[in-house]
Amino acid sequence: MEAEPAAGPGPEFNSKEEAFAFYQAHAKSVGFSAIIKASRRSRISGNFIDAKFACTRYGAPPSHKPKRAPARAKTDCKASMHVKRTPHGTWIISSFIKHHNHQISPIHSNPKPNNNVNNNASPSRKLKVKKTLQHLPFAQGDLQFLLNAFMSMQNENPNFFFAVDFNEEQRLRSVFWVDAKARLDYRHFSDVVLLDTTHVKNECRLPFVPFVGVNHHLQFLLLGLAFVSDGSESTYVWLMRNWLRAMGGRAPKVMLTDCDEVLKRAVAQVVPESCHCFCLWHVLSKDKGAV
Repeated sequence: MEAEPAAGPGPEFNSKEEAFAFYQAHAKSVGFSAIIKASRRSRISGNFIDAKFACTRYGAPPSHKPKRAPARAKTDCKASMHVKRTPHGTWIISSFIKHHNHQISPIHSNPKPNNNVNNNASPSRKLKVKKTLQHLPFAQGDLQFLLNAFMSMQNENPNFFFAVDFNEEQRLRSVFWVDAKARLDYRHFSDVVLLDTTHVKNECRLPFVPFVGVNHHLQFLLLGLAFVSDGSESTYVWLMRNWLRAMGGRAPKVMLTDCDEVLKRAVAQVVPESCHCFCLWHVLSKDKGAV
């Protein structure tokens, strides 16, 4: 089986370890174990420049049949993910093979009571998250659905873009995605973009952040969506950098945000060429509350 080339600008990782954590999360959700099959360093710098992660059953089976076959015997399974280091120091997927030649068993976790997860819910309901900003509370079923859905959408349309961020404990921290239509819309309507953190800051405390634009009919356009772990500067810098990368590095003429010093610093760091303005609605809301 030939490797499937990476479809468009897919997820980007800060390190080889972060890329492996992503593949491990995928493996756990699908129902197999992953290993680092190979890695290569640059002869000049000595830094790692590519790596291959694979199913533990990757490789040729033994020439003679043992009396007691190990639980994870080699079956010449080709399931794997190949990543490469970019000139910027980040890591991207260069090829991905998802098919296995052996039985796999997705792991279904038993959620604790009152965790707001319904295993019989529709796919849209499965993306529901708890009202907390400590971390993204994806249960195993949610994470499986999320990763599979993103990969499926990217296979269907190479211009679908997504990025994931893991913390030091390799837990999913933030996720961003944008579809092909939104990326096309941005080419024509990139004058003004609103980074809407209303859902994070209001009483709902939902870690949901959309990018919103407007077309020539004064209709709103959805130019990207994200779930974020917190409202820190580093989180917004990560989010905006991935959004800018998805949009071909083209910064908007005007970036609108809430009246927040954290957002102000993040915008100045990622898109210094954009004119940063506070959203009038937020300004008037704060003034009204101060009266």
